[in-house]
Amino acid sequence: MASSRMLIGVIAIFLFSFCSFLFFLFFINPEYLDFSGFLAFYISLLVWIWSLVLLFGYYLDKKVQLPDAVIKGFIRCSGLFAGFIIINMLMSQIGLWSVYAMIGLIAVIVAFEYWVRKR
Repeated sequence: MASSRMLIGVIAIFLFSFCSFLFFLFFINPEYLDFSGFLAFYISLLVWIWSLVLLFGYYLDKKVQLPDAVIKGFIRCSGLFAGFIIINMLMSQIGLWSVYAMIGLIAVIVAFEYWVRKR
């Protein structure tokens, strides 16, 4: 994550996904969206949050000088964090959100993280 090419790529992805998220937020009427429109909205939101967390991690790495192992795990964990936020928002919007669903989602994320670390 310390490479300047990666940083430029993350910034470009951040700006593109943020602009597409704002476009959906302010210019698209949700009454006329179908499944693919909502999918594009949630994907742009996911990519925006993920790149925002990655930019925060880059800033934190420059301030604290984290070890390389932490940086590699941070990329995966930031994706899981962004996915957790987006899935909670989606479940809330379609009326399936509950504390039990959120706990189940946390259990799935922890199990996935455990499986990836054991591999």
